[in-house]
Amino acid sequence: TVARPDAPQGTLVLPDGTRWSPASSTPGEKSTQLTYLVPSATASQVAGWEVSGGSGLPGRLTLTIPAPAARAALLRQNLTVRASGADVSTRNGSSILTLSLSVTLASDAAPITLLPSDLVLKRVGNGRAPEWQPPALEPGKAVTVRIVIPLQDAGSSMEAAIGAWHARLRW
Repeated sequence: TVARPDAPQGTLVLPDGTRWSPASSTPGEKSTQLTYLVPSATASQVAGWEVSGGSGLPGRLTLTIPAPAARAALLRQNLTVRASGADVSTRNGSSILTLSLSVTLASDAAPITLLPSDLVLKRVGNGRAPEWQPPALEPGKAVTVRIVIPLQDAGSSMEAAIGAWHARLRW
């Protein structure tokens, strides 16, 4: 599902070149919500989204189609995540939160590499994306993951989740 204020329609282009028209279109107050029904992938995937421009030339945006729910369930079942540290500091005049997480894959699970979309942040506004390097995980071995999250104004909050770990943060 895609919602944009400037695009009442558009074509989704998957990495293999297949093109998809919206299955449904729902006008909103300031945007139109488009829903596409595409084949399920095993991981998140980058796709192109073409919209017709006023000049007659199509514009193309890049978007990420999140991993299917089955991946999220797999991570909830097989990851043990513990917060091992948190630090608020300033970088280039902006406040940042650095979270350190200890992530362990179940000893009976197959090796897996985390994806950027496996970290879910929910917050008000369009905050900048977190900085982190999703690691490859081996069964039974703990890995420390460092996540740098740009903070918005004081009094804000957000929720962060990966696997079954979930935290609500306020500052």
